[in-house]
Amino acid sequence: MEALQVLDEICAKKDLSKDNRKKAVAILLTMSEEINNAKQVADYLMKLHYSVCPAYFNRAATELSNEQLATIVEEFRTNEQFQKDKPQNFLYPKGFGSVLSLTKASKYELAFSILNYILIRSESGSQFADGCKNNFKKTIVDVNGLSFVQKLYEVVNADAFKANPFEKQRFERFLDAVVDRTVSTTIDVSQPPAVKVAQAETAKEEEPVQTSSIKAEKTKNYDSQISKDALVKIESTQTEILLLLRRLTENRAAIDTLSMQIQKKNGEIATAQATIREREQQLSFSTLELKKIKTTLSSSEAQVSDLTERLRTSLNMDEISKNQELATLKNDISEALKLDYSDFMASKGSEYSSDLFEAYRSTLTRIFKLLKRFGITYE
Repeated sequence: MEALQVLDEICAKKDLSKDNRKKAVAILLTMSEEINNAKQVADYLMKLHYSVCPAYFNRAATELSNEQLATIVEEFRTNEQFQKDKPQNFLYPKGFGSVLSLTKASKYELAFSILNYILIRSESGSQFADGCKNNFKKTIVDVNGLSFVQKLYEVVNADAFKANPFEKQRFERFLDAVVDRTVSTTIDVSQPPAVKVAQAETAKEEEPVQTSSIKAEKTKNYDSQISKDALVKIESTQTEILLLLRRLTENRAAIDTLSMQIQKKNGEIATAQATIREREQQLSFSTLELKKIKTTLSSSEAQVSDLTERLRTSLNMDEISKNQELATLKNDISEALKLDYSDFMASKGSEYSSDLFEAYRSTLTRIFKLLKRFGITYE
């Protein structure tokens, strides 16, 4: 996250210092080690100053693996800003600088993949846009890089890698246009005025002699030029068709990939829905079981309550019955002892004698027998 913040800060600055360029390149190279970061690296190459692109590809060509580098170049070439935004801001300055760095590192096929797209975008009929030629001069010719591009042309025509004839011919037309323009500009600047005057006078002297031959040559070349222009238009149209077919193939591949992803997601959704239905069935079954258990529990609680009430009533009745039996027992004992108690009270004040003792003993014997009869024992 800190590295991305540093890149964002560098992107926000109007002027790019040498140190910041080195820092940005180092961060981008670290990110490039992970192939999944390729698109993000390409996006930052579009955001940063155009001078970062050649500096980055100069190091990336030697520090990254072939697979990593090829992935970065593909994301760079197919980047939306690189393809659709103003060519003078993105396509030409960033593209030509990257082509030169990759060519210097002998990564010819990758360099040509970028250059070929630039030429396709810049060519209209048989002419290349002035902005394209001017940027090529500024980015490559003015830094002594033309020989490297000419070497790239030799490698392309030597069939070191696959390139169709239309792409080779377009490359040749572009070099002819740029080299001719460069040579003529150089002559105008380097020749002193005296040489120019001498050349003008010599041309003036030779003009009457050459006029008829020039007219004949122009007439002769007219039909040839028409055929050449027609061929160029055909080649350009065929190139555009090939480009559209390639885009169509890429789009179909993308559609197939998305279709497979959609099918996979649909399968996952179907599985999830089946799982949900199964869980809902289990939940419904568990709900029914819970209702049954609650009903059984409620019935059991009612039975327990009824039994508890019946037991309480039974205990109360037993208690009442016991109290009644006890009262009856007391009354019976009282009635049975009433006569003996009266005799005792009557003889209570008499003097003690053997007859009285015998009478008391006889009374006690009857009392014990009476108590035993009522269930009261002494053992």
